[in-house]
Amino acid sequence: ELPFNPNGYLVKRKAMVYECGDQCRCPPSCRNRVSQKGVKNQLEVFKTNGKGWGVRSWDPIPAGSFICEYTGEVLS
Repeated sequence: ELPFNPNGYLVKRKAMVYECGDQCRCPPSCRNRVSQKGVKNQLEVFKTNGKGWGVRSWDPIPAGSFICEYTGEVLS
């Protein structure tokens, strides 16, 4: 069972979500290729008060939407 609905919203929570890749026989239109379709929302990188940098959007984003891949070094 795929974790995404036909609109690309995550509808089934899982610890890890795996998407179809180059080795998969499904077509590029497969609904299990959500993050591969890129960013759909306007995002802003901003400086927080005492927590470093963050990302936000001034647009409403439906629950379950793919936002973006957000990576970085964890500092403590």
